[in-house]
Amino acid sequence: MTALRDADIDPVAKDLRGQLTDLNGCSKDLPSRYSAISIFDNWVSRLPIEGRTAGQMPLFCKSEDLRPSYCVDVFGSLQEFDVLELGSFEGGHSYQLEKSNVRSLTCIESNPQSFLKSLIIKEAMHMRASFLFGDFLQYLAQCKKTFDLIFASGVLYHMEDPLNLLHLIAQHTDRIFLWTLYNSETVASSTPVFKTRVLGGYSCRYFRYDYNNENSGRIYSGNDSYCCRMTRDDILVDRL
Repeated sequence: MTALRDADIDPVAKDLRGQLTDLNGCSKDLPSRYSAISIFDNWVSRLPIEGRTAGQMPLFCKSEDLRPSYCVDVFGSLQEFDVLELGSFEGGHSYQLEKSNVRSLTCIESNPQSFLKSLIIKEAMHMRASFLFGDFLQYLAQCKKTFDLIFASGVLYHMEDPLNLLHLIAQHTDRIFLWTLYNSETVASSTPVFKTRVLGGYSCRYFRYDYNNENSGRIYSGNDSYCCRMTRDDILVDRL
């Protein structure tokens, strides 16, 4: 058996391992279904667990974050739906979707911290969802399965090639929930076009935005050094 050297470990994973092994890496707390929440002190979401202080974003709260329940308003009951969530973050929308009694829920997250937080939430809230770690673009490109709904909140505007993501999604479902930033025509008219993207006989404009690596929220952004945004009309085209 070959020993794993520090040099063989991804830098992000190595940093995360360091965070988890501070103070000799052992907990002296009473074990419970909630105790793992304290592993991280940088939760962004406000958790639906009394007495557990975390972040402020109400992603778990149905009355404050209406995005998952909007799917029910539009598509009706989700009880017979196999749902794929792209970018599950800390599991807040995953939690709400499961509360909608979906038949199955597959959630993909590429950020290692957010993925591990999702697993903690899954255990704490006794969720049935399946959480997968990795790049959902590769999953969509290789997966043969179709879904009754693909839930894509806050991911399209982080893509280097957003039209490609829309194209891949369209191959796996005929229902999509999409929440995203986009360039209005007013903004687009005063912003240089980065390039014209052509895919499947359709062309649209890309507007490039470079990430600031010094920004504390950078770790929750896209996997590339920049992203491209589209206009609303280009996103809503029905020829993908």
